[in-house]
Amino acid sequence: MNLSSAVTADDIIVTKLCPTIGAEIGGIDLRAQLSPAMQKRIRALLVEHKVLFFRDQTIDREHQLAFATKFGPVEAYDSGLNVTGYREIVRIESGSGIPKIPTNTWHTDASFMARPSMGAVLRAIEIPEVGGDTLFADMAAAYDGLPEAIKKDIDGLVAIHDGRKTPEEKEYDAEWYESHTSKFPSAEHPVVMIHSESGRKILYVNSRYTTAIKGLPKRDGDELLAYLCSKAAIPEYQVRFKWRIGSIAFWDNRSTQHYASADYGNAVRRMERIGIAERADQ
Repeated sequence: MNLSSAVTADDIIVTKLCPTIGAEIGGIDLRAQLSPAMQKRIRALLVEHKVLFFRDQTIDREHQLAFATKFGPVEAYDSGLNVTGYREIVRIESGSGIPKIPTNTWHTDASFMARPSMGAVLRAIEIPEVGGDTLFADMAAAYDGLPEAIKKDIDGLVAIHDGRKTPEEKEYDAEWYESHTSKFPSAEHPVVMIHSESGRKILYVNSRYTTAIKGLPKRDGDELLAYLCSKAAIPEYQVRFKWRIGSIAFWDNRSTQHYASADYGNAVRRMERIGIAERADQ
């Protein structure tokens, strides 16, 4: 790959993967220093395509961290999930003898926080011979596809998101679970979120963390929530990414949900993730 600063924002290759979500970005080496123009271009592509994929990158943790910091404040944690020496990098791994983190549900990261992550950068370290793909769903398209009557019904509704809904995460890392559920016990967000950059309407509920719709009787709220959450599973709103060593995914956490397929048995799958917070000016 070319590390030359002569590579410009106009030189990168954008390959659209699905009609509404996902693009593979070529012609760029993520070890290189990104110019302001390149940063602006990548951010615009992220907002447009919602998840960007970079192949055959030979980057290390420092490169991954440097890339992530170009797009907002990186999130830091204190838990057994951290990579040693990096509060900003979280290990997501499973395999024989390793508890499998429960990421095989449709979810938006940290929606139980008052200000959930803007995005995340995930790097493949070790992958199964087969399986272990990650699926991403376009929740702007999911909103657009709702019947007009449903759009009218959910306009102005607020949902409750609670990290304590997933106690299985405690088995994977009790320290992380306890610190997060005590610090961020729950949050309320509009069922229809307005994207802070695109201005598009986003269906903002997920089956992993959303527990109720505020103000509705439980039965009615549960039925509506189940219906809305099911929209992430519609294939027409999805892109599926098959990992290779050196693959990077950069997703917009505001407009997407994702699902890590756990179809690889006891094979080892190791990833390293950096979360990016929403900027204060957004």
